[in-house]
Amino acid sequence: MCSSDLVAQVSQRSNLAAGLPKLAAAIGRQTAVRPEFYIELGQGWLGVRKPTNAIAAFQEAVKREPDSPVAVLNLADALTEAGQPDRAMPLLQRALLKTDGEPLLCYQLGIAASAAGKDTEAMAAFGKCIALDPEFAEPRNLLAGVLAATGDLEIGRASGRERV
Repeated sequence: MCSSDLVAQVSQRSNLAAGLPKLAAAIGRQTAVRPEFYIELGQGWLGVRKPTNAIAAFQEAVKREPDSPVAVLNLADALTEAGQPDRAMPLLQRALLKTDGEPLLCYQLGIAASAAGKDTEAMAAFGKCIALDPEFAEPRNLLAGVLAATGDLEIGRASGRERV
């Protein structure tokens, strides 16, 4: 099976258990691999709940394209899922400095900060995400959850209902 067939198999989540090792081996045999292949591989590993394998794939994507918000976002997600949100946060903060405010990067930063127990940073990240994209509902819900967990139940309820 050629690499593009393997990428399709993994991206379509078709028989991941067999396709992921084959795609990893095919990528390993290539000399110049685009970051997108590593991103697909990493997303496949996340799909089978192997965040450590996903981290390695996403690190390769970031190595090939360090300024890619997509690669950084995926690496941060895998790090957070692997219980390493403190490693994800600086990656996201650097990526945010290089963009004009990408809502998904703010959202992932909020998730990582919350997972790391850094409520103030989580609230700031979710707040910025909401300001950048008021229609993005999930950061509003997560902000309300963080506010409620910190004991600010009224503001937590209001954050979950109101638009910024």
